[in-house]
Amino acid sequence: MILTRFSLRNRALIALVTVFIMIGGVIALGAMKRELIPSIQIPIAGVVTVVPGAGAGVIEDQVSAPIEAAVLGVEGVEKVESTSRSGVSSVTVNLEYGTDLPQAQAKLQRAVLAVRNLPEGPIRASSRAASTTSRSCRSRPAVVRAPTSWPSGCATWWCPS
Repeated sequence: MILTRFSLRNRALIALVTVFIMIGGVIALGAMKRELIPSIQIPIAGVVTVVPGAGAGVIEDQVSAPIEAAVLGVEGVEKVESTSRSGVSSVTVNLEYGTDLPQAQAKLQRAVLAVRNLPEGPIRASSRAASTTSRSCRSRPAVVRAPTSWPSGCATWWCPS
């Protein structure tokens, strides 16, 4: 009640204080650091493998299972889930929080490239870590594997950093 009476008697003072508070808010807003899309590193990586013409059962047994087994051996992996459809295998790798994503992705790439006995035919595997920090090449698949007629039998393209 006392504050109400004081405010009604001193309207000019209250208006002046209100204006100063608004000016201070505008100055503080201008000084705040803000980003349109802040940097977020989610500890998730994915491996997508495309085998045209292969059935879901073949994908599950000959592609998803070996890739799951290979990435489970990578340090920092908490959980691995896979989805197999006709011609496509998608393996999602949940990593521990605090894991260095570029280093973990490199280890995952090595593990995926080490997988042998994949089905015959044109195969393309790509892996990717979730992040909003990059919009260049890092936001695209980091490794692409495809059988070729080269002496090694497999061509690998790396995305330059």
